[in-house]
Amino acid sequence: MSGEASGEPALSDHVLDEIRGVGGDRLVGEMLEIFSRRTPERLDAARAALAAGDLEAAARALHSLRSGAATVGGPRLAAAAAGLERAARRADAEELASGFGPLEKLAGEALVVARRLAAG
Repeated sequence: MSGEASGEPALSDHVLDEIRGVGGDRLVGEMLEIFSRRTPERLDAARAALAAGDLEAAARALHSLRSGAATVGGPRLAAAAAGLERAARRADAEELASGFGPLEKLAGEALVVARRLAAG
């Protein structure tokens, strides 16, 4: 598994192998590069939306983060983003505040693995 901590991988080798089966190493590399570029942008968008009190925009950014993580096989990041997306839709400021730091940590772990794998 790629970047394993706490039982689940930062990125799933199984998902990456499925992508590889469709488009080879080139497609895997391209998807990891896109993930590596967009994940910080999505985190920044969610953070800015939360700071502005725009929970709908935060939910959209978290949804995009979840989708991107799921696409490249980031189960922990996808689950954390989904939980915060639900919290934003419920206007649960406490859960959003307490969950954003762990989300950023998971994103950082996934990004380290994605960038390493994309570099070959």
